[in-house]
Amino acid sequence: MNFLKYFSIFILVMLFNASKACAQKLSGEVIYQYRVYNDFLKLDSLSENKNERVKGVISAVNESLINYQEFFKFSLIFDEDSSNYFWNNMLQNDSMGTMKFAKILTSSNSFYYTSLKDSVTIEARDFYEKKIIIKRTIKDLHWELINESKKIGDYICFKATTTKKAKKNIVVEAWYTPQIPNGFGPKEYSGLPGLILELKEGDIHYYSNRILLNPNDRKKIVKNLKGEIMSFDQFNNFLLGFD
Repeated sequence: MNFLKYFSIFILVMLFNASKACAQKLSGEVIYQYRVYNDFLKLDSLSENKNERVKGVISAVNESLINYQEFFKFSLIFDEDSSNYFWNNMLQNDSMGTMKFAKILTSSNSFYYTSLKDSVTIEARDFYEKKIIIKRTIKDLHWELINESKKIGDYICFKATTTKKAKKNIVVEAWYTPQIPNGFGPKEYSGLPGLILELKEGDIHYYSNRILLNPNDRKKIVKNLKGEIMSFDQFNNFLLGFD
């Protein structure tokens, strides 16, 4: 009787320790790519008085996103509390074709630092040869957790949505996994109860194609980003001067 009692306690302790270990945050790196399933800008929505030059630019934007989606890769490196997200420049010539449009629309000109402890994301963005630092508060994302799940690779993921405030609000859909409890993701999207493995921002869909956990050669998180500091609202007002 005593043996069964102590054996049961032993099993419970082992299960508790195992669940506790699984809940611990990890370090690692995720490589993302993107896909576009529709034209980012719609020619059909233009009025007939739009000139051919404008139509040509719109076609170039759509072609840029489609043509470079196989070549663009983004890295998310993270530890227990902080992360960096940035574009991996795999191409030898940044000026080839219409790459500049794909870079702008996927925020490839930005470098991100996120701190869960401070509930902040800092984006260093190159803008017209000017370095701008945009500070966002993670809590302002206002994620809505949805009772939907799916499997991505080896991970069970759950759905969450939010709205990105811009000149035209954009619905953002994320799929995160509590199996990797570090609440990071692409760009400024973080704060969920797990790592984001897929993110749909409007018509641009980011997806993970490689996940490396607890590597021996951990990459250092860059925290000190330099530039003119702005809030997200201040940056939006700044953009109005370039319309």
